[in-house]
Amino acid sequence: MTSKPLIYLDANPFIYALEGAPAISAPLKALFETLRGQPGSAVTSELTLAEVLAPSKGRKRTPQLKRAYLDLMVWSRFIELQPVSRGILFETVNLRTTRATARLKLPDAIHLATAIRSQCRFLMSGDKGIPVPRGMVHAKPDAASIANIVKELA
Repeated sequence: MTSKPLIYLDANPFIYALEGAPAISAPLKALFETLRGQPGSAVTSELTLAEVLAPSKGRKRTPQLKRAYLDLMVWSRFIELQPVSRGILFETVNLRTTRATARLKLPDAIHLATAIRSQCRFLMSGDKGIPVPRGMVHAKPDAASIANIVKELA
């Protein structure tokens, strides 16, 4: 187990892995298999659970899909789930009052604050425009970024 998580995963990698086209989902599924062998190297917020389990953009979540998300994120226990604590919310307020991060949407600010608090090296998100602090890399959920992260895990 690593001393601190290497990667923070926002909701998009989970959604792309379970609902995306094979070209998008296959590299993410491979990343999850790698992370499964290294518990503690990935973290996400409990906010992510709400984002993936709730209907979005007119798409319903079937019981089977909800079960797949819970299997991956909760019951497998290889991804650390961090609560949306008061400390995270205060950090979110600080982020949204800083010029560089003032335009962040509330969920993105919560994800960023959780990644910072967890001392992650990577923040994986398909969202554009998330300014990460020095020392953290904003990684897209694509094959090239995933290969780079897997290399760091080796």
